Amino acid sequence: MNSIYQTKIDITLFSKYKEVGKQFLERFLETTKNFENIKLHYISINPYKEIKSDKIIYHYLDSFGSEATASILNECLGQKVQYFGSCNDDMWLADGWLEDVFDKFSKGYLFVCPGVVDTDDYSHFLKIVEETKNEDGVENYLPLAVWFADVRLFRKIGLLDDRFREGDDMDIYWRLLINKIPHCSSRKITVAHWLGTSTYRDEKVEDRKKFYGNFRKMKQLFIEKHGYESYNHVAKAMKQTYKNYFSKFRYIKNEQ
Repeated sequence: MNSIYQTKIDITLFSKYKEVGKQFLERFLETTKNFENIKLHYISINPYKEIKSDKIIYHYLDSFGSEATASILNECLGQKVQYFGSCNDDMWLADGWLEDVFDKFSKGYLFVCPGVVDTDDYSHFLKIVEETKNEDGVENYLPLAVWFADVRLFRKIGLLDDRFREGDDMDIYWRLLINKIPHCSSRKITVAHWLGTSTYRDEKVEDRKKFYGNFRKMKQLFIEKHGYESYNHVAKAMKQTYKNYFSKFRYIKNEQ
């Protein structure tokens, strides 16, 4: 069997609602059944526990971002994990999504995002998966709702900063740029992110206020750590959502 299926891979999953977590777990286990040494760290204060698998590790935490994943990464490095990833649960996964990530690692990239389309329409997602199935190219833009890293890169950029609850993707992105780490996202669409019907859209007003309050704190932390010009540079790069390769595939029902 292909050596990628023996590779040691650990992934963190952030989940808030049981039913959203349930659908992700079911599809994750189905699409990664050939990966013998993969572990999913399921981070939630309200997890869906009915699915039993030795691939799932439960973490009962009210934490997000690097605040939650930093200690998990440190533990994984001590266990000689070769690849580390992070993702949200409000996603659909196509067959071969993880194999495509490893195809990009085989080409020398140290940080890889799968091809992600923003949509809340499953039929549209399947259409785009079929449309891009023969794509072999990459993009520099990083849709950081799901990402994977060859752990060797942490020797160059440093470990995850556990002070970041929100905004950790900006911190990671900036450190990739200043250290000239080879990074990419796949042009082959294999993942859908439900921006139109995500758990975030369903949150109460007070929860959203709390999120924005936390994000303002993380913005200040980023500026103190990297500088104001660095923040502007990363923010501008990450706001290219409507101008990058993936934007032409976006389809959100409630935006129509």
